[in-house]
Amino acid sequence: MTPVRDVRTGSPTRATLDKATDENFPVAPFFLPRAWRDDLMAVYGFARLVDDIGDGDLAPGGADARHLGVAPADADDRLLMLDAFEADLRRVFDGSPRHPLLAALKPTVRRCSLTPEPFLGLIAANRQDQRVRRYETYEDLLAYCELSANPVGRLVLAITGTTSPERVRRSDAICTALQIVEHLQDVKEDLGRDRIYLPAEDMSRFHVTQADLAAPEGAPRCVPWSRSKPNAPGRC
Repeated sequence: MTPVRDVRTGSPTRATLDKATDENFPVAPFFLPRAWRDDLMAVYGFARLVDDIGDGDLAPGGADARHLGVAPADADDRLLMLDAFEADLRRVFDGSPRHPLLAALKPTVRRCSLTPEPFLGLIAANRQDQRVRRYETYEDLLAYCELSANPVGRLVLAITGTTSPERVRRSDAICTALQIVEHLQDVKEDLGRDRIYLPAEDMSRFHVTQADLAAPEGAPRCVPWSRSKPNAPGRC
């Protein structure tokens, strides 16, 4: 096992993993078995880093780019970085990954028999963030959540050895619901990145404009929309 505490000693990996304390939920709660906590942190390192690449929030200095074989001058090219990140992910399953966070992921992948698909889904979601800035329908948003959120729950089930068809179904529902709640919470922040996740057809239905989203009370204006989804995925 490659302990997460060893990975945390370097930069920028330490800064990436330290973001776990700022998340909306505990990443690896102390009451879980140590092996689970190490594996959850290894997966978190992957998920946090791919999101940081997709959001342009990497640590300054270009260290992540160098680890991935990208010139630091190109570190702001998010699609290029995501391509390099995917190539390094594939080395987790067949080779020797270059990035320390992906090297730390390899023992977890082997021990828990994880497959590439959930990780590739998270990368695909971040690629989509570079190309898709608006969502027309609720179904379009759900399809995005299938890539951006549901893989995380499936990875947790695999790490804890609790995967079953029914648990996957419920996990997908919970993860999608939490992702939508996060979109509601981060309306203004997302707009600052020129992203609107609220479906255009629903914004029109509830007379919500882009200017409304930028206002301090923008998120409360979205509450009627969230209540209009009686069959929302979170209703397990």
